[in-house]
Amino acid sequence: MAVTLGRIWRIMKGVHLAVITMFLLAADMAAGYVCLKGNEDLFDPLNRLGFTRWSSTYATVYPQDTWWLFLLFGLLFILAINTLTCTTSKALPLFKRCRGHGSLILKLSMHVMHYALIIILFGLLASYTFPGRYTSSLIAVKGEYTRIPGTKMHLELISSDIDYYHGNRMRYLEGRAISARFIIAISSGEMTRTGTIGINSPFFLRGLGFYLEDFGPKNNSSMNDTPYIRLQIKRDRGTIIYLSGTLLFMIGLILYLFHVSFKKQDGKTNPISTIEEA
Repeated sequence: MAVTLGRIWRIMKGVHLAVITMFLLAADMAAGYVCLKGNEDLFDPLNRLGFTRWSSTYATVYPQDTWWLFLLFGLLFILAINTLTCTTSKALPLFKRCRGHGSLILKLSMHVMHYALIIILFGLLASYTFPGRYTSSLIAVKGEYTRIPGTKMHLELISSDIDYYHGNRMRYLEGRAISARFIIAISSGEMTRTGTIGINSPFFLRGLGFYLEDFGPKNNSSMNDTPYIRLQIKRDRGTIIYLSGTLLFMIGLILYLFHVSFKKQDGKTNPISTIEEA
């Protein structure tokens, strides 16, 4: 039994597994590009429903167009396990080999960053696999208060900053919105929090994520219309996980940069050679 586990451990931490997995990932994503092209509507509900519900509905009806995504999840899981086992096998002996605390901190800091990346990946996996959908859609108009259903909080759209395209290179975009940022205020009793929300730039408060789905006006010809936003509100189960991973990554990076800069001032080490030794 011990021999079998040791063999599995050696296979999982091997560089050959990492290289093969990377090649398979590239091939799978190329196939995914072909399957995704022209079938965007099939994958749009994935962000709204989550992978669990989506896989039992849309994916089962169209397996010929969705198989690559299941394979992608499996390959990413193998790559994460490979990184975990490889990092662990390198980190454990450091406690015996490193005599000075500085050297130990430097070499462990790089492995800490590897662990942090794994935590971030699992946090994102939790977010997309089990998204806690809080409300389907919420429309807020500038100058009006909108109650968030099921809570005592109210949302107000304070201001909008919409950039419209002006140029000669892409005339079909002339006068259309190309970027947008909005300042919102969320109040509950005496508490009021303001934040900025935009495309791919959500706002988080009390475990809730506020995501921009739509906005207006989208043409400068209708700039006199009252600005509005449509939000999707979710209670993201993976937020704490990947934020913890991000914090851990920052700690590892700061420790690494601090130690390297300290050693460079003393003229005792070369950062490149130190990385190679780790």
